[in-house]
Amino acid sequence: GEGVTGDAPQEAPPVQVEVAPPAPVDPLTLVWQGLTPGYYQASPLPAQGLAMYYNPNVFERVLEFRRSAGNVTECPECIGYVALLRRGDVDRRVWLRREGKPAEGPFWVIDVAGKNHVGQLLERGWVVDVDYATAMRWGMNRPLSVTVLDTPTPEEFESSLSLPLNWNAAPVPAENFNWPSASMDAYFGDAETLH
Repeated sequence: GEGVTGDAPQEAPPVQVEVAPPAPVDPLTLVWQGLTPGYYQASPLPAQGLAMYYNPNVFERVLEFRRSAGNVTECPECIGYVALLRRGDVDRRVWLRREGKPAEGPFWVIDVAGKNHVGQLLERGWVVDVDYATAMRWGMNRPLSVTVLDTPTPEEFESSLSLPLNWNAAPVPAENFNWPSASMDAYFGDAETLH
């Protein structure tokens, strides 16, 4: 046959593809792998460092997620929300002591640092994020030095004036409460009465 040379088919020359070198890895993003105890265990306490705070309503959104995932049990006695370093801290109750103040708590751990942020947070001396209400109560306008405790001293526990998250500042009259005679308006100084 015409056009048939009988030679073996020619192999195509190898194609050279340029592969970019891997992006450099920031060693701080790998710090979580070397934590002792590990990231999935509870943080050893007491731990001292800087407290920072979340914007309003952020912890409430995190709590919604944690509840839907079944990651937390309720904490009616808790006075606020916090984020700690390790995944093993979720649903823990901790106390916080600011410099020169008695410990406050318990605070409910409902968030933790992302693995890739652990190194940066440790480098900054971070130890905890508090909820916005706590930050405002403390007058925070910068990071504060705190100690995170498993439990306060007995003296601190007894002197704690903290109120739980579900505490309502608006008192509800007891069922047997009777308004003053005549009317509410008369009670508050208005001459008109309610009948």
